Amino acid sequence: MADKKISELVDGGNIISGDYTIITRNNQNYKVDLNTLIDTTIDWSGITNTPTTLSGYGITDSYTINEVNTLISGATYHPLISLTYSELFDLYTNSLLIPGQKYMITDYRTIHNYLDGNTITGDLNLDGVIEPLILLATSINTFDKQAYSELFPKDIIYYDITGGDTKDIAFFSIGDEPAPISGLTGIIYYRKDTVQNVECWYDFRNVKFRRWIMNYPSWVSGTSYINGNIVNFEETYYVCVKHTSSNISPDLDTINWAYNETLQDLYGIYWGYNRFKLLFRYTYCWII
Repeated sequence: MADKKISELVDGGNIISGDYTIITRNNQNYKVDLNTLIDTTIDWSGITNTPTTLSGYGITDSYTINEVNTLISGATYHPLISLTYSELFDLYTNSLLIPGQKYMITDYRTIHNYLDGNTITGDLNLDGVIEPLILLATSINTFDKQAYSELFPKDIIYYDITGGDTKDIAFFSIGDEPAPISGLTGIIYYRKDTVQNVECWYDFRNVKFRRWIMNYPSWVSGTSYINGNIVNFEETYYVCVKHTSSNISPDLDTINWAYNETLQDLYGIYWGYNRFKLLFRYTYCWII
């Protein structure tokens, strides 16, 4: 319904001559003709007796200033504490962490043993870069599993300050009492690059696998082959998956021979035949 003058809403709608009202503006009273009042714009500063609180405007789901002040006064600020791995590990082992506190390991670096089969070659991969990690203490002796990297802030990282499973010979010595390798500063046991959508259950940015140039013999018809033998047939490598002395070439004998795309790079990783399939799955994850 269109705006109407007050006189049009009373007395059956008959307009009464001289309709007016009194309004106050800047502490001054003014007589205003109702015929023009509806078309008049009044500045906010000219409106008096306005509410001074949120509740006065009918807003009931907000904090009062006293409630906000109470929350602020009760809050505890925990500035980031930067420590070396050794310093932070001492706090961890002695249950001296501050729950809710964030700590930065300033000297974290991924290092690991190079492996050859089920044995340690005796040398370390020390090529990992220094990557400061930020951890959140969830109690006096525990951390949240997710860590934050300043170098790769968009990565999702799971970190273990202890180095994880002591049976993992990539990070521990072999023996009745496994010891962490020299210089170990914990391990990243899961990492996801959310930009490239690459994820692995190890630090794929720094872990390296030992690789050798492959020069496998050519396949010879009628020769006896056993599981795990690798041959070169027409510049393509095949893996024997079943004892055979067949005269059928590997490209056609899919029962006894398997084609693996990873082998075609002419470089590979040897980790024992019993781990062959698992190994190349990891290799793909690293190459992506």
